[in-house]
Amino acid sequence: LFTYEDLNLYLELLIAQKQFDKCINIFVEKGGIEVEEEYQTIVDGDLIGEVTSPQIVNCNIPETLPIDLKTKLIICLIHLKAFNLVESYLNTMIANENVETNGDIFLDIEEALTSESQHLEAFRLLTLLVNSENFSLPAVWLKYAECLVALNKTAEAIKAYETVVKLAPQHLNARITLATLY
Repeated sequence: LFTYEDLNLYLELLIAQKQFDKCINIFVEKGGIEVEEEYQTIVDGDLIGEVTSPQIVNCNIPETLPIDLKTKLIICLIHLKAFNLVESYLNTMIANENVETNGDIFLDIEEALTSESQHLEAFRLLTLLVNSENFSLPAVWLKYAECLVALNKTAEAIKAYETVVKLAPQHLNARITLATLY
């Protein structure tokens, strides 16, 4: 009786509650995902053998998994710091998904990357979005500008903030940040 819509909603709620380990377990049980984890031990003075939380070292995703579930899986992997896997999944997603029709999934992944200070990967997605027809919006340009600041690309950040101010002249914080950058 567990439908695709139920799975999607349940994962959405778990992600909102930051229960990423539980999401991975649900993906394994209900989504057909195969995960390989590696445990590491902490060696600190006389304390030997304390098991840390597992690190995901491999994840097999079925081709039939819908894109919104793949997106949720990538978000979970980002928050679980499985960055070794995220880059290849992002490359595949960028190659296979149309940013004009599926830009919202790129935004969701970008938010997760930014929250984990993975600004370079977030920049890749934001560049696609600001260069698209449907997602070249003031809010996306603002995220792009903030990402450029985080990457210490001040000259490009100034141009991005100028675009934000042009598209949304009433945005006070963008104006203040632009003035600060000047």
